[in-house]
Amino acid sequence: MGPCGRSKTKIKSRRPRRSYHHAVSRPTPATVLRWQATDSIKSGRAGTVAVKSAAANSSAAAMAYLTTGQSGKLGELLASVHLSRPVGGRYRRALFEATSLGGTYPSVDLLVDVLDSNNEPIGFFFAQVKATQTASQGGTRLSLTIEAERFRRLTRLRAPAYLIGVDLVEEQSYILAAIAPAPATVPSIPRDYPLTDDKIRVALYREVVSFWARRPRRRRSEFGNV
Repeated sequence: MGPCGRSKTKIKSRRPRRSYHHAVSRPTPATVLRWQATDSIKSGRAGTVAVKSAAANSSAAAMAYLTTGQSGKLGELLASVHLSRPVGGRYRRALFEATSLGGTYPSVDLLVDVLDSNNEPIGFFFAQVKATQTASQGGTRLSLTIEAERFRRLTRLRAPAYLIGVDLVEEQSYILAAIAPAPATVPSIPRDYPLTDDKIRVALYREVVSFWARRPRRRRSEFGNV
């Protein structure tokens, strides 16, 4: 009872209701761009891509098979994307820029520029790309069907040259140096050097830069100068 004989009435304060509208995190612009890039690779721009089976009781991957031309274009696209990814650590930037030669060169699919910190080319290497839709899962080597003569021509080039094998099912690229003498057959390549690994791309960058650093900066020509 209060001093005037009236009972005290407790007034309960109402707590504001929690709003869960902001609890769901929104994707960052970088995430959205990554989704868009993934969608573009998986869309008709490069052909139909691998579709993994969602069955819980099966570990095999189901894939919509591509034509030879579609497989080759998609392989080049994936190899270019993997090469163009920026690395962390000391460099913190993209090290390569790949240009497709569009099937016009007999032994090379990509001309890959090596970039300095100003995004200017300071060297290059050639790459032959071979894609497969039937790679064995979990193996230490990637099985490929490679034309022996085409690979032999790659090893004869007087500039750095590499073979890039692309597993279309796993969307992984693996690189191997093309060095003479070429073997009679190349049924597979090791999975030891994935281009999705920053360390592998940095090692490749240093190898190619070292090759061109040994070349004379100025050359002589009988055709004069401007």
